[in-house]
Amino acid sequence: MQDISLWTCDGNNPNQRWLSSAGQVSPPPPPPSTGGQINLPFRSGQNWYVCQGYRGGVTHNYENPNSYHNIYSLDITVENNSWGSRGCYSLDNVNKSAGNQILAPVSGNVERVSWADDLVCLTNDSRTKSFMIGHMTPSTKVLGRVNQDAVIGTVKRYATSNGYAHIHIAAYNGAGCRGASIPFTDANGIRFNGAPNLPSLDTPNSRPMNQHRGTVLRR
Repeated sequence: MQDISLWTCDGNNPNQRWLSSAGQVSPPPPPPSTGGQINLPFRSGQNWYVCQGYRGGVTHNYENPNSYHNIYSLDITVENNSWGSRGCYSLDNVNKSAGNQILAPVSGNVERVSWADDLVCLTNDSRTKSFMIGHMTPSTKVLGRVNQDAVIGTVKRYATSNGYAHIHIAAYNGAGCRGASIPFTDANGIRFNGAPNLPSLDTPNSRPMNQHRGTVLRR
């Protein structure tokens, strides 16, 4: 039996090159960009995980842009993979994320969202994008102008296993968190710094549920 050895290519080593399927030697591809346009809504040095992604079957399924639209929302938690089968629901560690500070991903103006008392809407300074962020105990100084990375609240604690402490975030074109939610991508100008593009995985023939569930977000 032939021995097979696995080794790791060093993209910074000029003596290592990639061999294409056509037999041509080419430089290794560039590393993925770490730059984005907005910050993740939690402290540096933390890892959070997507426990309910786009088109999540629990609560990310409202598609009417004239009233409420959140299909491209993310729910994130510090707990890694102990959630329910479809979203941030579990009989164990439901409050592991509770009490963590929630930070403003951009500078802008914060207002309370009227249809839920644990969500706020943050419109960026240019009024080209807005972000619905929860579920939190808001800061007493949350309303009005905030700088990027300002503390706007802490993750809300749940009293029963019917909830799961997490951060909810969705983005919209324009001010006021109105219209259709949009994916967190470079193309939309809202990729998270240090995170990969999180595009819609919809196709003309398929709309997968819980897109990007399990993705780790590091800051």
